[in-house]
Amino acid sequence: MVIKTNIKIRQYENNNLYAQTLPYFEFYRSVTAMFSSKSLLPGKPVVIIWFNPLCEHCTYETGDILKNFVLFRDIDILFISDAGHDLLAEFSFTYRLDTIPQIRVLQSGYDYFATKFGNPPSVPTTYIYNKEHRLVKVFLGEASVQAIIRAISEHNKTPDGEMAKN
Repeated sequence: MVIKTNIKIRQYENNNLYAQTLPYFEFYRSVTAMFSSKSLLPGKPVVIIWFNPLCEHCTYETGDILKNFVLFRDIDILFISDAGHDLLAEFSFTYRLDTIPQIRVLQSGYDYFATKFGNPPSVPTTYIYNKEHRLVKVFLGEASVQAIIRAISEHNKTPDGEMAKN
């Protein structure tokens, strides 16, 4: 008998537990290649997803992002995990993430990640940084595409109410 649970998204409006501005970091792209925050373009929102490739909610969120990728074309997305490189490479290959320039699958130890961004209490945990690279929202558990895009768009409006061009 299989029991399916439905985890409700918890949003942290009080983000004091998390890095308020995008910190400097270095994560592994592969066994030998590094990726740092200096590689991110200024003026683009950043979505950071702490995940596990074997997590059902993580894979669903990934699939949802890919199905609606047109909404993310001007957003950098970093999938970060403490899983091994082989498992991350398989995940990236399965979802063809390595073919999308603004998506990166990166490896980090949990402790290093937590010192930079705050402790992610669950997988997935999604951190939303606006175009100024300021934290605007953290989602604990699976986040819908609509919730992610809403968080970004609410914090990237120009004074006249229009979405800023990224």
